[in-house]
Amino acid sequence: MSWLFSVLSSQSVVIELSVCAVVLTRGLRLRPHAVARVALLAVALLVALWIPQYVVELMPAAPGELALVALELSKFVPLFLVLLGAMGALFDVSPWGALFCATAGYTIQNLVGALLSLARLVAPPLKALLMEGATPLLITLLLCAACSALFRHGIRAQCLAVARGRSLLLLFALVVPVAMCFDLVIREIEATGASQLQMVSLRLFHIATCAFLLWQERSVLRVTELADECADAQRLIDLATCHESTSEEALEAASACCHDMRHLLDDLKSLDTAAGRELIDELDKRTANLCSQVRTGNDTLDALLGEKLLKCHDARISLSCMVDGKALGYLSPLDLYSLIGNALDNAIEAVSELAQDRRSISLTARKVGSMVAVHVENYFEGDVSVRKDGLLKSTRSKPTGHGHGMRSMRLVAEKYHGSLAYETKGGVFKLNALLPAA
Repeated sequence: MSWLFSVLSSQSVVIELSVCAVVLTRGLRLRPHAVARVALLAVALLVALWIPQYVVELMPAAPGELALVALELSKFVPLFLVLLGAMGALFDVSPWGALFCATAGYTIQNLVGALLSLARLVAPPLKALLMEGATPLLITLLLCAACSALFRHGIRAQCLAVARGRSLLLLFALVVPVAMCFDLVIREIEATGASQLQMVSLRLFHIATCAFLLWQERSVLRVTELADECADAQRLIDLATCHESTSEEALEAASACCHDMRHLLDDLKSLDTAAGRELIDELDKRTANLCSQVRTGNDTLDALLGEKLLKCHDARISLSCMVDGKALGYLSPLDLYSLIGNALDNAIEAVSELAQDRRSISLTARKVGSMVAVHVENYFEGDVSVRKDGLLKSTRSKPTGHGHGMRSMRLVAEKYHGSLAYETKGGVFKLNALLPAA
């Protein structure tokens, strides 16, 4: 077994980064064709490990300090790029989320290295334990896993999947000079025979710097999450305002309609059939908005569906709803908006360009045994296919709309340990969400 640990120790940085990556990406969804992607990443890793050897061959016989720094960076920067590519290629995560995980993984790996170096300085009996055999590698991996789990605690997979923010680029720019170069500088200083006090001070500063970078990363992610929550809250406020306005309009329309109905009915008695039909059609148009009030047993759904019904009425789209709002009562208002609202918005966009006889949407949500089934069905034109990131795209010059918001809907379903699936057949798009009942 000694040869195995010898090989592993020679590539300890790769293993440490892999452990950090596994813990940080916990809960993220794997992309399709994961095996093929791993094979390509393995090739990229071999290239990254070969680059330092190529740099050594280019170095002069008596390399200067700058050449030595370039050699050390050639060992770490390619590995970081491979780690970043692995995050984005293997997991359903935004580019910003991949950058977040990669920079965090590299910073944690540097933090663990600094902690172990400090332990060897302040506790000489630990020096032999941390430098010989398989023990140092095992301790390092355990610390990498523990620090990664501590850092990952409280960060939702959904937040990572849709993370964004150019501030992460700044953190990436800091990780290279701080987490990588500073460690090289400390080792160079140690080789010159610096005192123990100086080395302890430098390592403490290195640890504090890595901890600060990790704290900044969490802060950037939290700011993004709060911005999304504010946007969602604003949408709910707008929805409630729209619902209140709609209710007031409906009451006013009902009062006016009752007054006009008396006169229209009197007029019908004295007119022929054709004129009567015109008056009836006019009356039907004026009472259409009165039917836009939905009562599902869930106030959030009532407001949401009322808004969508009015939108469909204005666009001359038929929307039928058979929804048990109480069955979905355990979903938060924001999750209801993401799931039902996005599904209906996609359907409305898909049918808005179709002929009048195909501009119809149906929504059902009911409890079936121990599950709640949500079904949305509508016509569409073109072909819908799966993109590499698992979302949907249309082959039409004008998209059908079904790709938009699909990620959010799927994340909501998975949040409640459910599933989301779609089916296309005969020009009909069917979306099915299955959630455990409360």
